[in-house]
Amino acid sequence: MPRGSEAHRRAESDHLDTGARLPLVHRAAWQEAQPRIASVAVQVWNRSTRRSQALFCADRVPSRLFRGFHILRVERFGGFADEEAARAAVAGLADLATRESRVVRTRIELYSLDSRELGLVADLLAAHGFVRSAEPRCYQRTALLDLRRTLDEVFAGLHGTARRHVRAVAKNPVEVREVGDPTLAVRMSELLSHTFARTGSVPEERDWGALVRFSLDHPSLSRVVGLFRAAATGPEALLAFVWGANHGSTVEYVSGASTRVPDLKMPLSYGLMWSLIEWAHVHGADYFDFGGISAGSHGVGDPVGGISDFKRYFKPQVQTVGDEWVRAESRTLHAAARVVGGLRGLVRSGGR
Repeated sequence: MPRGSEAHRRAESDHLDTGARLPLVHRAAWQEAQPRIASVAVQVWNRSTRRSQALFCADRVPSRLFRGFHILRVERFGGFADEEAARAAVAGLADLATRESRVVRTRIELYSLDSRELGLVADLLAAHGFVRSAEPRCYQRTALLDLRRTLDEVFAGLHGTARRHVRAVAKNPVEVREVGDPTLAVRMSELLSHTFARTGSVPEERDWGALVRFSLDHPSLSRVVGLFRAAATGPEALLAFVWGANHGSTVEYVSGASTRVPDLKMPLSYGLMWSLIEWAHVHGADYFDFGGISAGSHGVGDPVGGISDFKRYFKPQVQTVGDEWVRAESRTLHAAARVVGGLRGLVRSGGR
């Protein structure tokens, strides 16, 4: 069915009526707000009970190598009610990939808090010709904060350093509040560029103005929170921000950035992250997902080790939640892509 359509909205309502939860990327409102991405929504029904078993969206990502062709990508695939639903969802996905025209390959990003489900879905995908990706783009291990208790209990469970830095917001000339002005998009992109430069990487392109508007229109699905100088005005008053996405059972910290402020004797991100955790708790999430975590720490050669150290101060549990599987839909194009990739690697290495 067309993504973001009235049919998609009805399918979403039917699926949620079963007690299931839906990741943000599969919600009709989110898909409707993504005009640059061509996607299709797929609902799988149990014919005997006439109840929805699965609902997911597949993005048609343009191929960078072959003009007019695309990669079929499904994010956050998982969280099924039972094995029967998982089997039906994988079968529906495989059928979609087979029927789609001009597809180079299909890429499936699994996500589940249940290790048994991860294994089951992996086996089902393998039976349909998928193989585990050698270079996964989604995170596999993450830090999870259990929210199935009172907010006071959650806060008390944080490391003392984290609690102190959260409280520091009230002791400094700053304030944490929702980012409600889409014109701050330029400032947000600047902060991201500076933050990613510190780790030697490049941020994903995103229309931050559109995301701010979406969050204001759908406050239970998405939230952008900023740290502002209390007495300042203009874009430079925004010192840091974080974005959280509500996936139902989890709320995910998706992205964030900050500047360096020598005159403030406080870390900038603890109060923001705690604000997202409060929002997740209010909306009934079971866990807060810190958006992946590395095994390293600051100063040991891990470019994101310092960020992982920051996440550990919230004393989360670390576990495997993701995996990535791919299937070539055109053997000829897949072989050509491997040749081109090999040539690019040879050029980067200087022909050695």
